[in-house]
Amino acid sequence: MIDINSFNRSLKAFWIKKYLDTGNQGGWKSFFDLELRKCGGVVTLTGNLSKKDTCILKVSDPFIKEILEILSEVIFEQTVVSEDHFLSSPLWYNSLIRIENKPVFYKDWHLKGVTKVKHLMYDSGNFLSLPAFQNKCNLKVRPLAFYGLISSPKCKPSTKV
Repeated sequence: MIDINSFNRSLKAFWIKKYLDTGNQGGWKSFFDLELRKCGGVVTLTGNLSKKDTCILKVSDPFIKEILEILSEVIFEQTVVSEDHFLSSPLWYNSLIRIENKPVFYKDWHLKGVTKVKHLMYDSGNFLSLPAFQNKCNLKVRPLAFYGLISSPKCKPSTKV
């Protein structure tokens, strides 16, 4: 017998795949775009949010809210398993990277291509200085925002929330 709840959840999760398919030009995608634009657009789908943190997304539609919760249950990685995993982790909407106990999203940084932890680091594996970051990314940032972000990641493998 089919578990109706699991079947329903898998159908809803499939909406994410259809939404991310650039070849799919369905008009329904504009509805998703409108809702997701409130919290940064498609970047909300590429983070690492735990289900309990999806509440920070200002999505008013219950259907899309449920889809985001289902997605978070599937993709959330609670543990950093290696240095490479840490460096390739998303900065935005990542439950492992918190400021004031909340995952963050800085739109201006995202638009400049700062999307992963490695974008805050030198090749040597150390965090960039504030002036070096500003020069590298051509961004003027508030020092508290920068230092808050680089001090929040759990930099050791096997880190848990």
